[in-house]
Amino acid sequence: LDLATEASNGARRAAACVEAEAAVDACDDAVSCALAEETAERCAERQMVADANPDSELSSGYADLDALRTVAAPFETRLRGSRGNRRLQGAIRRAARAAETPLYCETGFNVGYSAAAALAAGADVLSFDIGIVGAAAVGADVLRQTYPDRRLELRLGDSCEGLEMAAAASALLAGGRTCDVVLVDGGNDFGTADCDLRRLSRLAAPGAAVFVANVDPECVGLACDGRTVAWRGAEAEGLVRDASCGRDFCEGRYGVPDLESVFFGREYRVA
Repeated sequence: LDLATEASNGARRAAACVEAEAAVDACDDAVSCALAEETAERCAERQMVADANPDSELSSGYADLDALRTVAAPFETRLRGSRGNRRLQGAIRRAARAAETPLYCETGFNVGYSAAAALAAGADVLSFDIGIVGAAAVGADVLRQTYPDRRLELRLGDSCEGLEMAAAASALLAGGRTCDVVLVDGGNDFGTADCDLRRLSRLAAPGAAVFVANVDPECVGLACDGRTVAWRGAEAEGLVRDASCGRDFCEGRYGVPDLESVFFGREYRVA
């Protein structure tokens, strides 16, 4: 698969958007921050147009993602995953590059956009997905062809149940290998997100980078969605430390792994 050929004609413009978002994080004076934020906002508006018009030539900002979308689009549903979230894409790539021989573990493969970010950064990938999105198999095939020197293991079924058996069943975890980067992007309900966060902590290296997508850091009380509640609980218990949240995802590092929670499907009790 020739990524340069398949990528959108808008890649150059999208690259400027990626630089603008990086500038927002790095700026240190009011003028440069205002200019960077204005550019980033224009990019976000263009991305909204692209999401509403799947055939648009607007790019995600990453050639590998645009190439994957080109192939997977005919099979894709409205669940487009993290392709449009350039901040999360960049964070995953940076975290993977920081590890010597990175293993990236996630729940919620969808089409493979987040997995593509990790593979592009040199990581092997262990992914869990419920398997209801038709493009999952197509995306996995494309990624295996695109990155033949990387290992991609996609395990289908309920993630909470799959994670329980992962240490014994996964070839990538053989020999005591652990996850260096973790993404929770599966079910939106509290039970699933909470189980994913906790069980992934058992497979993760000490201090592994952990991300949770599609959270609302500004919500209050009963208005909060399941993923947000799960993240806040993990942070309060010390399961996640050094936590911070942006517009639609949170990141941190695993602290002490949860070895006590006993799960029954999507419900659990503390042993």
